[in-house]
Amino acid sequence: MTGWLIIAEYQMKFKQTIIPEINDISFTTPIEDFGDSEEQEQKTPLCPINGFPEFIRNFITTMSDIYGTSRDYWTGSVIISTALAIGSKMELTGKYRNNPILWGMFVGDVSNGKTEPVDICLRFFRKFDSESIKDYNSKYLAWQNDSKKQKGERENIDKPECFHYLLNDFTPEYMAEAHRVNDIGLLIYRDELKGWIDDFGRYSKSGEQSNMLTSWSQKGISYGRKSGILNIEKPCIFVTGGIHRELLHTLATDNRAENGFLARMIAFFPDNTEKRPYNNATPDFSLLNTWDQFIEGLTRIKNPKELILPEITSRLYETWYNENVIRINSEPTAYLKGVYGKLDIICLRLAVVIRGMNYQLEGIATPEILPREMTAAIQLTEYFRSTALKVYRQIYGETKFGKYTKEEIAVWLTKNTKMPKYEIAELILKSSRSQLDRLIARKHK
Repeated sequence: MTGWLIIAEYQMKFKQTIIPEINDISFTTPIEDFGDSEEQEQKTPLCPINGFPEFIRNFITTMSDIYGTSRDYWTGSVIISTALAIGSKMELTGKYRNNPILWGMFVGDVSNGKTEPVDICLRFFRKFDSESIKDYNSKYLAWQNDSKKQKGERENIDKPECFHYLLNDFTPEYMAEAHRVNDIGLLIYRDELKGWIDDFGRYSKSGEQSNMLTSWSQKGISYGRKSGILNIEKPCIFVTGGIHRELLHTLATDNRAENGFLARMIAFFPDNTEKRPYNNATPDFSLLNTWDQFIEGLTRIKNPKELILPEITSRLYETWYNENVIRINSEPTAYLKGVYGKLDIICLRLAVVIRGMNYQLEGIATPEILPREMTAAIQLTEYFRSTALKVYRQIYGETKFGKYTKEEIAVWLTKNTKMPKYEIAELILKSSRSQLDRLIARKHK
């Protein structure tokens, strides 16, 4: 809910005429301006696909036309599915080491086709998991029966394990155990990402949010329990799901906008998500079959492959990196500064995804990332910069605050309405009442 909607709600509730007249507010530290930068007014381009192999481009455009859903949603589904299929089997080495770990969110309105592309692109993993779980359940039942026959000597009989890719409803301990069995890559997939966020702390106070932040950076995670220590030495955990644009602010609560959690999410957020008229066309079987074969081929890579940036590719990345540094240093908004600061890593991970496509479809097996692959990764990264701006505007009220900042509106609401402080802090500042109190105290200095 944006600032003016909140004001309107309380205007009706308390029958007050609420017209902001904020003329005497000053602060000792700079305040973020939600207003008028030229960059914010630009239209979001389509997610670029020109750097993908021909089959991938054809798959995206054909499926978008047949199902009448945004091309960006299909592009995003292809990127996330390909990244999962690659998992830890391809790694860009050098100053830092990066597998193609990505957290993707599909942003739009209700019933605009966010889910269908992901479901279709993940169909190989769904089928694989279904068969794997069925086999596991059968073996587990046999293991239980054998254990009973051994009169308590169960520890001498190997307990079956289940290798699978997709996680939906799970405890932190189960995720750690699933990753122990499958250290290639797990995908947390929720139709609605808000459900995943709401589950933090649901089962135990295990610091799930902090652990996920750590996992994105591919640093080890340990879960200490009475039965022992569950350890993920090198996490390879992907995240994806949909989110309604009006619920984006829920992802920013609990300091997720400030601690870099939200900055790690790449947003597939097209401008036009209107539902299209019904289309009688159906996807050709061979197209879907080739897609499944593409994904399966990547999952079957046997020997991990180390990738490098040769000099010419490194220069391309360095030029873009330094331009991004300038934008980070000149960006006055703390949230966007954090977002831009993660783009350099995301760019490298996208380069690995594109190499995976070319490896499987074009047979490019050299360890060097090609200049054209890096160029395509940079183009994609710039798309995510533009969607990050859209996410920012949606969360913080776009220009609906006019010339006023969220801090000014929060102080004004405190002074001129009966709205509880904790609600003002949560809905306007996305923070705590104590921060609002400090803001008010600073104003009166």
